[in-house]
Amino acid sequence: MIAGAQVVGEVVEQTRGAKVITFKKKPRNTYRRKLGHRQSLTVIKITEILAKGGATAKKSDRAPAPKAEAAAPAKKAKAAPKAKAEAAPAKKAAAKKAPAKKAK
Repeated sequence: MIAGAQVVGEVVEQTRGAKVITFKKKPRNTYRRKLGHRQSLTVIKITEILAKGGATAKKSDRAPAPKAEAAAPAKKAKAAPKAKAEAAPAKKAAAKKAPAKKAK
C-alpha cells in the first residue's frame, strides 16, 4: 500500500447477483420455509491509480469510454441463454390417475 495514493474509477453497471435459496426444515413437524435473496452489486472500472501527490485528471481531460460498444456485447451474451431456453421442447403433462374405488 502507498500512503496518500488515490484511485479514480467510474461506475459501469449496477446489477443484482445470482439468487441464493435458503430452505429451512424441522423434522417431524410440518415446518418448511423457503427464502430467496439477491445481492445488489456495483461493477466499477478503475481508470487511474495515482501515487502520493499525483494530480487528478479532470473528466473533460480523460478520453470518453466507448459505452455503446461495451454495452452491446454484454446484452448479446445475456440474450443467448434465453434463446436456448425457448428452443427447448415443452414437457408433457403427467398422466391422470384413475379415480379411487369406493368401499362396499
